[in-house]
Amino acid sequence: MHLHFVYWQNLDFNILLTSLKQKWSGKWKIFLRLHPNVKMKSKYINHPKYVIDVSNYDDSQELVAASDILISDFSSIIFEQAYVLKPVFLYAPDKDTYERDDRELLLDYDSLPFPISTTNEELSEQILNFDEVEYKKNVQAFLDKYGVHEDGHASERAAKFIIEKLLEK
Repeated sequence: MHLHFVYWQNLDFNILLTSLKQKWSGKWKIFLRLHPNVKMKSKYINHPKYVIDVSNYDDSQELVAASDILISDFSSIIFEQAYVLKPVFLYAPDKDTYERDDRELLLDYDSLPFPISTTNEELSEQILNFDEVEYKKNVQAFLDKYGVHEDGHASERAAKFIIEKLLEK
C-alpha cells in the first residue's frame, strides 16, 4: 500500500507507519513529495528506507493515482484524492501561524471534510479512528456543496457541447 505525503516537518515516520499498519495492515511505502518551491530540501531529510523521496517526480497526478492515502498540509492536491473518495488526512503543525502570517486560505480549513491534526499523536489517532463510511459521506457532501460531480465523462460532454456549438453556425 502507498501513502503520498507532502508535508514532512516534525513528522515522526515511525509513528505514522505503526498507525497505518495497525489500521489497514499490509506493507507500506511512503512517498515523500515536497512542494516544488522547496523540493531541493528533500535531499537533507533523514528518513527511513520505507520512505521514498519523490519530490523530483514531475507528475503529481500519477502519484495520487498510485496512492491509497494522502496526507498534506495546505496543498490543493487533497482535492484530487478526494474526487475518488480515497482517504485524505491533514497534518499541519503550523496551522495557526500559517493562517495568521502566511496566506489567506480560499476555504475555511476547519470546514474541510478531512481529519485535521497538528501533532503526530493526533495524526495517529485520526488514522486509527478513521471511519471510511462517515468519511465518504462527508466528502460527498462537501463535493455536492461545491457542485463537483465527477463521473468520468466530462471530456465527452465538453466535446459534445463544442460539436453542437459548431453545428449551430
